Amino acid sequence: MCTLASLRSDWWTTCPELVDGFIGIRSEPPEVIERLIWHPEMQRVYLSFPITNIINDEAAREEIRTFRDRIREFLIVFDPYACRDYDETYSLPEMQALQKEVGETTVERDFRFIDQANAVVVYFPRKVFSKGVDAEMNHARKTGKPIFLYSPEELGGGPFAVPPSHYRSDSAEFVELLKRELGPQFS
Repeated sequence: MCTLASLRSDWWTTCPELVDGFIGIRSEPPEVIERLIWHPEMQRVYLSFPITNIINDEAAREEIRTFRDRIREFLIVFDPYACRDYDETYSLPEMQALQKEVGETTVERDFRFIDQANAVVVYFPRKVFSKGVDAEMNHARKTGKPIFLYSPEELGGGPFAVPPSHYRSDSAEFVELLKRELGPQFS
């Protein structure tokens, strides 16, 4: 419980119940902030997708960007790729010493995005392994977030694979599912 005595310059860490806030990335479009402030009724989703194993596949990356922009028409989307610190750290030799710290920070930040989202939307442009997506789906499951998964191919899995709440293999059907389940609800 916060008291007047506990309010100081770091009050947001000692009294988090006083703040209903969100973390964001400055490279995100301004519409994200505008919608968070003026349209709190809009559903917030964390967009999870493989990054490391498609880093050199421009077609897959473009497909993800196109999908992200499409669902931004009716959802608030937290896009982890808007913050490029992790990939840039791995590409710069002088940053090798910071890989562990940057990796831990990336995981913490992405989990916070999931925590502030209403759902997790997973997009696989093709069948590829992703430790990050697996970890994000597991975190979503543990925190009770519904998981919407798109993959044009069966991903397989096993007893440790996190089952999605909803799955589609057709991208148009997937967008329609998201609109129906998460889009604006008019009464």
